[in-house]
Parts: sequence; C-alpha cells; structure tokens
Amino acid sequence: MTRQNYLDELARELAFLPADEAQDVLLEFASHIDDAVARKPELGEAEILQSLPHPSVIAAEYRSETGAGQAGQAGRLPGDTCGSDQEKPSDGSAERSGNQRYHDDGPRGFRLFKQFFRYTDGEEQEIEEEFAGIQRLEISGVSADINLSPGAACACRINGYWDEDSAPRLEVSGGRLCIQLGPNADEAEFSLPPELVELVIKTTSGDVEGEVNEGAAVRVQSTSGDVNLTIAAGLVDISTASGDIDLEGVIGDATIRTASGDVSLVGLQAGLKAVTASGGIDAAFEVVTADAVISTASGDISVNLPSDDRPSLVAVTVSGDISVPDGRVRSRPGRSSCEISGGDVELRINTLSGDIDIEYDD
Repeated sequence: MTRQNYLDELARELAFLPADEAQDVLLEFASHIDDAVARKPELGEAEILQSLPHPSVIAAEYRSETGAGQAGQAGRLPGDTCGSDQEKPSDGSAERSGNQRYHDDGPRGFRLFKQFFRYTDGEEQEIEEEFAGIQRLEISGVSADINLSPGAACACRINGYWDEDSAPRLEVSGGRLCIQLGPNADEAEFSLPPELVELVIKTTSGDVEGEVNEGAAVRVQSTSGDVNLTIAAGLVDISTASGDIDLEGVIGDATIRTASGDVSLVGLQAGLKAVTASGGIDAAFEVVTADAVISTASGDISVNLPSDDRPSLVAVTVSGDISVPDGRVRSRPGRSSCEISGGDVELRINTLSGDIDIEYDD
C-alpha cells in the first residue's frame, strides 16, 4: 500500500464525518506520514505504512468519539486502574466539533495513529526493577503486550518508546504495586512472587499471556486484546469486548464475560459463570463442585464433563441443536431442551441460536 492508497482508503472510511473535518484529518495524517518518512529514511515509506493501523481501525476510533452521554472522560487513558493526574484542559480545547470528545492531545483516533510512529521519534527505552513483599499487583496498559511468569521475587521489565511525560509509572504502597504502562509501552514482562495474593490487569488492546502462580486470584479486563493464561487454583474473573479468552490449568471459581471473543476453558474444578454474545465457548471440567452457568446469544457451546459424579444438567436452545449422550432432547417450535438428573450441583447451559454439544470422559 502506498501513501496515497492509505489516505484514499482513510478518506472512504471517514465519510461519516463532515467534509471539512475529514479533510483536516487527512491533511494532518498526511503530514505525519511525511514527517515519519523524513525522520527515518532507512525504513522507507512502505515499511512505515505497513506498521500503521488499518484505516478502518482509525475510523472506528473516531466514530466511538461521537455519541451522547460520553462527556467528561477526556484526558483519561484507557486502562488506567491506578488513578490519573491528567485533567481536562481548562481553556475549552477539549471540546470541539459538536458532540465529539477530544483528549488533550487530540481525538482518540489521532492519538492511536501517533502511537504507531513512536519509533520514529526516539530510541527504545527500558525499565527493569525488582520489588520485595508484593502481595497485590495492579497493571494498567493501553497497547503493550503483557507476559507473566512465576518467579522467586516480583520483578518487571518494560520496553517502549516513551518520553518523560508518557513514561510508565510505578508506585509501591505497602504490599501493593501499581504499574501504569502508559500509551507508549510496547512489551511488559512480569515475574510473579510466591506470596502474590491478587493480580489485577486492565488493558485496551494489548494481549495478556503466561502463567500465574498457585493460589493467586486473577482479574483481567481487556477491550480487544486476547487473554491466554495458565491458572493454578486461583479465583478467576476475566472480561473482554472482542478478545479471545483461553485458560487452562487448575481453574477455581471463574467468571468469564466477552462480547464477541471465543472462550476456551480447560481444567475447570469449581463453579463457573461464562457468558458471550456471539463468541463460542468450549469448557472442559475436571470436576464440578459448584453450580455452573454457560450462556451465549449466537455462539456454539461445547462441554466436556467427567463420567463420574456427573452434575445435574439443564440445556436449552431456541434455534440450535442439542447433542447429549444418553440424554433425551425435547424439541418444539422455538425451543429445544434436555434435562438430566445428577449430583447435588447443576450445570445450566443456554443459547439462542447456537448449538450445544455435551460429552463425557470415557
């Protein structure tokens, strides 16, 4: 894709904006591309353009800026769970173009665009630190990928292209470590100490992957990033908008929510509440020791259960099919269901248009 191809596509994607505003956006982006090419001639136009978000992504960010009831959020970075000292500008510059919300450095779409040019503005930076006595770790990020692994002590290594104003912030208070990665961190690796009790992560588009040490509660909130973790007997609470969720290991009580991401859970040993709108859910139970609910709107559901100590089962779908070994499926217009008596705990499965497939271990 050439510079002109990119700008032409962006113009088509921004057609919902007023013509003069769309033209201002295109001129601004064109200037930024030209500046980046001039600063890094060794990269070349093609490589720089290849690193940019697709024009549809930029347009989606601009579109999300519109809409009523969203005022008052300017100046706050997505994924900021540890508090923020950023304030809305007092000179009124944060409010322009009707009901659009603007941050102090421009609309969110432009800020996202600029993030992809970080490497043209300076040298890569790194933070590497170790901490003692950490029992609660809170991490907030925007686009940085987060990698986790158990270790002998709490430590972090963060890489990115930040300046003084956008550098990651690290704060320790007693046994609590709070890390704000900021918008310009690219990668963050964390070593989790044996004494860790709770891990809290909030990210916008960065992926979260790795292994969490035994017994630690895990809470992750992501917008579009994927979550891929190995769990060891801790409480789990994970939600995404469009990112996939993939967990395995020894999974304790779990709450899983996603709008359009797919969910895979292997090693369930306690209660479960898993809900998606359009994503599919695959769940494999080692044992079922507490009530469980699995629900989708249009996604398919596949569940593997132990052959011994089977839970009671209630499966209902509006327009999908149900497959259960040795189970009787009752069908009538607008509803298919299957109920099987079992142990003291109950597994309830509901979907509107998805299929339900139940299997038992041999």
